[in-house]
Amino acid sequence: HGHKDSHGHAHGEHSHGHGHGHGHGAATGGEGDRSSSSKLPPKRRSGCMGCYAASADPFALQEMIEESKRMEEEPKEPEMTIEEKNSKKIKAVEATRIDGKQFFQKGDYRTALQIYKRGALICNGIYDLSDELWTVVQEHEVVLDVNIATCQL
Repeated sequence: HGHKDSHGHAHGEHSHGHGHGHGHGAATGGEGDRSSSSKLPPKRRSGCMGCYAASADPFALQEMIEESKRMEEEPKEPEMTIEEKNSKKIKAVEATRIDGKQFFQKGDYRTALQIYKRGALICNGIYDLSDELWTVVQEHEVVLDVNIATCQL
C-alpha cells in the first residue's frame, strides 16, 4: 500500500490525493482505485506548483507556511467608506475625461473611445450620493456620452 512522505503527501497504490486541500486526486486522468490485481505503477499526477516546489526543495514547504503566517498576521486595511469609494470613482471619471481628450486631440479616436466608455461605466457604478455629488456625476456622464458619440462620427 501507499505511504506518506515527510510532507504528508500520500504515495503508492491507494493514493487518492495529497491531503492539503488542492483537490488533486483520483479525478486526475481517471486512474481510479488501483487496488485491483493490476500491478502497474501509479500514473504520475499533475499537482500544484507548491507541491512540486516542496518535493524539489524540502525547505520550500516550510517557507510557504511561514509566508502564509506572515500574511495572516499583517494588519488588514480598514474597509473604505462609501464616501471614500465614491470620491475615488469621481476622480477616476475626471481622469478618463482628461486622458480621453489627450488621445482625441492626437487623432487616436479608438483609444479615446475606450477611455470615455470606461469613464461612463465608472459613473454607473457610483451610488448613495448626495444630491450635489449626483449632479456632478451626471454632468461628467453627459460629457462622456457626448465624447463617445463624437469619437464615433
